[in-house]
Amino acid sequence: MSTKVGNALDRVGEHRRHLSRIGIGDSAHSLVFAWLAVIAACGALAVTVLLFDRTTVTGMTRGWLCSLVLSFLMIYSWWTQPRVSDRRLCINRYQFGPLILLTAPLALASLGVVGATYASDGVHAYLFSNFYYARILSNSSWPLIVPALLFAYVGIWMIRELLRRMGLTVGPKEGFLDAVAALPVLFPWGVLAFGALLATVSLSMINVNFWRYWATSDGWFVVGHYPSTLTDILHVEKGGVSKYFISFPLLPAMLSATFGLVGHNLLGAYLPLIVAGILLPLAVFLAVR
Repeated sequence: MSTKVGNALDRVGEHRRHLSRIGIGDSAHSLVFAWLAVIAACGALAVTVLLFDRTTVTGMTRGWLCSLVLSFLMIYSWWTQPRVSDRRLCINRYQFGPLILLTAPLALASLGVVGATYASDGVHAYLFSNFYYARILSNSSWPLIVPALLFAYVGIWMIRELLRRMGLTVGPKEGFLDAVAALPVLFPWGVLAFGALLATVSLSMINVNFWRYWATSDGWFVVGHYPSTLTDILHVEKGGVSKYFISFPLLPAMLSATFGLVGHNLLGAYLPLIVAGILLPLAVFLAVR
């Protein structure tokens, strides 16, 4: 009996030591995780306000709340980078002082964007026309936004890598040089951003039949079965063309999915083409490699 109790106490002690190694249970690192939660909350609020517009407590929609929660989880996971190594949970460790110093401007900038959106109708109108998800592609400044977002991401990534290396007891200079040396890992993200720029800088129809595919997608669920398209009567009588034809289902099915995801708007109509355009440069790079 005493042996079993001793083994159990040893397992508890080992579990506590592991939690201490990843920063859980340590008061200093608990403050770090709390501050990371603040950063994630500020960033998630800014992203949600930009994409889903400002709202009130009583006027929150399901999409607004889902965006807030999902953005928070993504940002917090991006900073902590939880992973399993040797069947143990590992999380990034940071020094609290440098973390506050370098990330407080990010939190303040996020809160500044949110505050300006609520306080100024002029700022709100500008951000609404450029970032609101249903109108995100309708403004001519969009090609400038993609590189700006890419450079902003690179800067924040450098801050995270510097702080992460300083958390491993590396000096600021060595941590910065290590972060610069690790920049090539961002190449796929740069390729995707390049693809996003190419896919959105100039939107045009696939061909004259694009509207037919759109109508097919709409009619698919309205009429209760897969619709057909009537042929112009002159083509039937003089050209010997069939009286009707059926569109291939892939694009209408994709349009139906994107309409359900982002709404029946310009973004929903072009999202399948945009996704394909974003992935094309990465696919070419991987094929050549």
